[in-house]
Formats: sequence, C-alpha cells, structure tokens
Amino acid sequence: MPLTTVTIYVLSTKSGAPPFWLVKDRMDGWIGLTFVSILLAPWTALAALVRQKEAFARHQALAFSLERSELERQTLDARLRLLQAQVAPHSCSTRWPMCKHWSMLDRSRRRSCCGA
Repeated sequence: MPLTTVTIYVLSTKSGAPPFWLVKDRMDGWIGLTFVSILLAPWTALAALVRQKEAFARHQALAFSLERSELERQTLDARLRLLQAQVAPHSCSTRWPMCKHWSMLDRSRRRSCCGA
C-alpha cells in the first residue's frame, strides 16, 4: 500500500512543483494515508480469510448433506427391493397360473417356464 500511495502522490505532483516529500502538508497527507492503510490491510485480509473459511464450511456441510441423502435413498431402495422380494420370492410364482395352463397343453412348456 505505501508503494501505491507513493505512486499516486508522485503522479499527482504538477510538473515544475517540488516533490511531495518536500512539502509538509502533502507529506503529512501521505503519512496519514500510509498509516491508515497499514492498520486496515491486515484486518481486511483477516476478514477475507474468515469469509473463505465460512464458505468452505458451508460447502462441506452441503456436500455431507448430499451424501447423507444419497445414502438414505440407497437404503430406501434396498428396503423396497427386500419387500418386493418378500412379496414375490420367485419369478415363476408370478407366472404360476400361466405355467399351470401350459402344463395342461404341453409338458415341454411347463419345463421351460417353471423348471419342473
């Protein structure tokens, strides 16, 4: 920041005028700006770091929440498959009336359907 204020003061000096460090009022202004900027710069950097940490924590919480909901969905899907397996334990049992019908017609169809 002191380099920035020096650059601004040098560029704002009119041509033919003495440099700002030789003019007491301008030198006092430069010292005041430099002092304030040196005091404020660390606090500004600290505030930026805190905001960055908060954003990271918020992002991480959202990622954990997404992962948790994904695992809950997988758990519910597994429970649904378990219940469906309990309701219809064998694929042939859902086709039993058709297998019974075919067995009356043709023994070879009964074997291919029910494995009997």
